[in-house]
Amino acid sequence: MKNHEELRGGFRTHENEIESATTVPSSEELVQAWQKYHDKDTVFELSNGMFGVYELPDKQPSAIISLDLCEVLRETGPSLTRMYGHSDTDFLHHYGEYYGDAVLGEDAQVKRSYLLPLLMQYDHVQPVPFSDSIAAFMRRWRANGVYIIANTSTLPGCEIDTVRFLSKHYSQTMQGILLPRNHDGNGTTTKAGILQYTAEQISARTNYDMQNIPAVAIEDAHHHAIGYVESPADVQVIMPAYSWNEPLEGIEDITRVEQQLGTLDSFIAADNYLVERGIL
Repeated sequence: MKNHEELRGGFRTHENEIESATTVPSSEELVQAWQKYHDKDTVFELSNGMFGVYELPDKQPSAIISLDLCEVLRETGPSLTRMYGHSDTDFLHHYGEYYGDAVLGEDAQVKRSYLLPLLMQYDHVQPVPFSDSIAAFMRRWRANGVYIIANTSTLPGCEIDTVRFLSKHYSQTMQGILLPRNHDGNGTTTKAGILQYTAEQISARTNYDMQNIPAVAIEDAHHHAIGYVESPADVQVIMPAYSWNEPLEGIEDITRVEQQLGTLDSFIAADNYLVERGIL
C-alpha cells in the first residue's frame, strides 16, 4: 500500500498524467461492480445521460433516503489535509470553498483530481466515527421498507472504489449509487434531479409509488441542500452542522444538526423524523 509521502510525491500538474491516474468506469462496469461487491444479480443503470445504478425494491417503499458520502459517511476532506500534516480539527478551519483549498494551496483542484482516486484506491479514506452505529440505523430503516441510495458527486476515478468502500463499511444498507457530477455546484445535474429521475425509473419498472412517499436527504454541502429544497419534490434535508453550511440555519425543510457524536447525530435525527412520520 502506498503511503502519504509516495502519493504526495507522485503528484504532477500535467493534464495527461492526471487523466492517466484516473479510470472512469462505463455504466456497464459500474453495474458489474455493484453486482460484485454487493452480491446482487439484478441491477439497473440510469439512462438519459445520467450516471448511476440502482436495485429495485421488492415491495412498495415506505420512504426514500438520499445519502451524501463525503463528510457524512466518509472522511474525504481530512484524508487530503492529513497528507499535508494537518489534523482532523485543522480540516474544519481550512476547508475553504472546496475540500482543503487553504491546505492544498496552488492547483488545489488539480491535486484533488489526482490524489482522491489514489487515496480511495489505497484505503486512505476512512469511514466517519461511529460508522457501525450509522450502518445499524440504515439496516433498521431498510427493514421497515425505506429505500436508501447513495447520492455523491465524488470526483471521476473514485467510482469503483466508492462502491467497494460502501460494501466494506456499510454492507446491506444501500440499494444503489447516483453520480450527478456536481461537486462544485456548476454541473447540469443536481442531486435532487438525479434522485427524482431514479424514483421515476423505479416506478416505471415496478408500478410502486416513489413520488408520494416521504423523502429525506442527509447532506453537508450548501448547494446540494438548496437544490433539494428548491426542487419540485418534497424533500426534508438533514445536515451535519459544519461551518460551511451555517448560512442555511433556519431555512424551511433544512435541519442542521450539531455534532456531539459526529455525523451519527444526523442519523439519529433522521431516525426521529421517520418515527414522527409513522414509518418506523
